[in-house]
Amino acid sequence: MIFFFVTSVQSSNVILGLNVMIRSDEKRMQYWENYGNNKLGSSNSVGDLINYVGQVTRFQSLFMDFVRSITTEINEKELSPYIINNIKKLMPEADVNTVFDFVKVIRRSVQEYSMVVLQCMSKLKHLPTKFKQLAKVAKTYEKMGKEVIPIPKLERFFNIKELKNNFRSLQYLSNEGLDLANYFFYMYQSIAPIPQYLKNFIQQKKKLSIELESEIKHREEILREKITEERNLKLQEEFKTMYEGYIKDLSSSSTNKECISATIVDTEKEHYNNLIIKAVAELQQHEENLKKVINPKLKKIEYNIERIKWEIERRKENKKELFEGNADIRASAERLIDAIDATQSFASVFIEQAVALNFLITFGLDNYHDELIFTMEDLLDEGSSLQVQKQYIQLIEDTIAEWPLLSFLADCNSLLTYPVMEKAEIQIMDQQINHNPALLPKLEL
Repeated sequence: MIFFFVTSVQSSNVILGLNVMIRSDEKRMQYWENYGNNKLGSSNSVGDLINYVGQVTRFQSLFMDFVRSITTEINEKELSPYIINNIKKLMPEADVNTVFDFVKVIRRSVQEYSMVVLQCMSKLKHLPTKFKQLAKVAKTYEKMGKEVIPIPKLERFFNIKELKNNFRSLQYLSNEGLDLANYFFYMYQSIAPIPQYLKNFIQQKKKLSIELESEIKHREEILREKITEERNLKLQEEFKTMYEGYIKDLSSSSTNKECISATIVDTEKEHYNNLIIKAVAELQQHEENLKKVINPKLKKIEYNIERIKWEIERRKENKKELFEGNADIRASAERLIDAIDATQSFASVFIEQAVALNFLITFGLDNYHDELIFTMEDLLDEGSSLQVQKQYIQLIEDTIAEWPLLSFLADCNSLLTYPVMEKAEIQIMDQQINHNPALLPKLEL
């Protein structure tokens, strides 16, 4: 299992995501409890999706809250050729000349890649209904005495290539908008009248965010080693069991046999005994490597990740100390800090999702996806009878019913876009961590 520490920021994003995605108070509380108990699927794909939607909503809302506070004078400032060239390295087609142009490019970039997730959610949401309709069609065909549902008619209900793309795009990743946003804040600090102590505070937090990203990537490397080692260990255990079975079969078949046959059997038994010794030696080596090398490394990295996240949280909570004796700049400075926090938090979510997606692709941890696609491919086989098709349809319906991700999408609102919320609304959501996360905010969706 891929496990990520649940910080108060991550919990806030989950609450925000649930309030945006789920209208039912009862369902929302149910998913919140399941998230807290780590019961949202083997790869936590539901939790990742909720966290992602919450994070996009937070980023866009707080970024726009900050942008609205930028003075006309700064918005109309022309960007230097150096800054424009750096923007065009990320977006060659971008038409940017002023600070306000830069803001529009960031918003459009984030919207473009995050909207892909909403579009795929909407398409996958209707998958259970389509297969219920297909099951009814199969029953109708049976009553009419037909022998098979033609493949062209089956393909009207689903397209395997499109489904694969939709599942893959649920974790569609592009760091283009984040890179632009991070660069925007770097640029803004160079042209806006920001006190040095505030620049120092922002720089310290940026340094922690870079450390966090580095540790998350390092953890991916060690987790890959761990999973590979565990698989090798399991393989040697299977070899050992298999060779022991061969020896048992040879022993039972050698009773009352000719002497020459017994000699052959003894030679075979000795061969498999040698293979067992080799398998046990390799098995012990993998166990030792896990126990003394990989697990301690992983434990240390996870401790570092928790420590850095705690340090980031502590700095957020202590930001009010910055404004003692500086009340005149508090409102604008808080907007800037909140927007940078949302950007850095979004970057952290992006990195963790990238790691999770790499694991799903490399190790195939999401068995529901594979089972569903394989059964659909079998359903489209030429030469299947109606009875065989009905069995495949039932298998697909069972897989859909058991898959937490598809069950969750069936409970979701059909979102056309991410809401841009007022900062006060987000603050109310954040307070729900210590109160009742089932409260529904007033959102204009």
